[in-house]
Order: sequence, then C-alpha cells, then structure tokens
Amino acid sequence: MQLFHYLPYGLSLILVFVGIKMLLVDIYKIPIGMALGTVAGVLVVSVIASLLFPPKPEATPTKPDPHPASDH
Repeated sequence: MQLFHYLPYGLSLILVFVGIKMLLVDIYKIPIGMALGTVAGVLVVSVIASLLFPPKPEATPTKPDPHPASDH
C-alpha cells in the first residue's frame, strides 16, 4: 500500500462525505448516482495523485560509529 500514499486521505474524505450525507438525509436527499460518483471520483483522484506525485524518499538516519577511530 506504499504505492497509494494519498489513499488514506481519500478514504477519510469519503467517510466525511458519507457522514454529512447521513446527517442531511431528512433535509435533502442526495441522489444515489451523485453519491456514488463522488465516492468513485475521490478514489480515482487519490489514486492518480499517488501515482503522479510519488512520496519523497525518506533520508535514512545514519547510525553513529560504535568504534570511532582514535588518534592516539
């Protein structure tokens, strides 16, 4: 799952959308096609963004030399 590093952000956005949709069900009914299109669109955008903008390689921390050369 390292390939799709923006996917967790997309999934969290989908959860927010579904939560808002559930809260508004008595006030406004969002059409099913629009809801599914929104979910699919967010997933597609997050996957494409992950492919277009790969994660920056993390600098590996260097461990200090346990036996430093002494100048005696």
